Amino acid sequence: MRNAKNGMKYLIILLIFFSSFCKDPSNKVSNIAVIMTEQLRVREQPNISANTLAFLAKDDLVQLIGKPTNSEIEAEINGKKIKAPWYPIRTLSGIDGWIFGGAVGTGFNFETTHIAMPKIGGIGYAMIRRYSDNKWDKNPTWSLPPWKEVEYIRSGISKIEPKLHSLISVITEEGRVPLYNVSILKVEENIEKDDSCDKDCPIWYGLTLAHKNLELWKELRGIVFSGTKMEREYASNALLIYPTITYARVLGRHLLFKQDLPENVDIDLVVLSIDMTGDLKPDLIRMEYYCYDPSNKQKETWNYTCDKTYLRRSDMSWSLYSETDLSNQ
Repeated sequence: MRNAKNGMKYLIILLIFFSSFCKDPSNKVSNIAVIMTEQLRVREQPNISANTLAFLAKDDLVQLIGKPTNSEIEAEINGKKIKAPWYPIRTLSGIDGWIFGGAVGTGFNFETTHIAMPKIGGIGYAMIRRYSDNKWDKNPTWSLPPWKEVEYIRSGISKIEPKLHSLISVITEEGRVPLYNVSILKVEENIEKDDSCDKDCPIWYGLTLAHKNLELWKELRGIVFSGTKMEREYASNALLIYPTITYARVLGRHLLFKQDLPENVDIDLVVLSIDMTGDLKPDLIRMEYYCYDPSNKQKETWNYTCDKTYLRRSDMSWSLYSETDLSNQ
């Protein structure tokens, strides 16, 4: 009975907090809570040994989507031992899971929190790949957990040459690891020439990145093989931004609205949306479409995919940052 009462106590406190909480100006999300510690795990089940679905950073926002567990656990948060139940939550990127209730707090105010739109010199991409000695019996080229090594592959950036040993920001596209910065260990120039390019040809700078935060991916549940429960070794795609930025949160489809997008962008074709100013609205988006017929939304019929990346200006208008079409595939 004591645990049940304590669980109800936490729920009442949070409900009071939510009812008096400063409202999101766009009214997109209700029941918002703030994370009070670094690298908080989002669990698949309300259990300390359950799979880790994502990590949350201090001051991250989550949405409470149900009642807490009746039972409590004890954990250390910021040097203090706290007893609290588990809470079901949804992250901004749309991941549903469970977090320790003792790490939930107040202190975020949409009316006073404002982050200026950063000046971005270049946007790039990388893949996070994991390896192990455990191979899939149906295809021995695929590794399966437990993971032994993790690395960045196919890392690069366009439009600007990063300085060697400078920092670059990494955003995992599913929002499963918070924004972090990593050192650039090597820069290689690659001019992408084609028959239609005589001068000012696009330049792609291949990057070798330090292995910061890759250990987290040994624990995280990865992309699952279709029709199975086995995880793929490709853990995530990552967006690279240079120079570094101070804030970025991946927004899930539940936070995506037509009025917040460029006028000519179909919301159904948006595959990535990132808030960089803290207002829960996209400041960078990427859309993918069928090269031969942009109106075709049946992705299973696509044999060539093109994409466009849009970036919001400081005056809140949108600009086309980059695009790929059939000429550069």
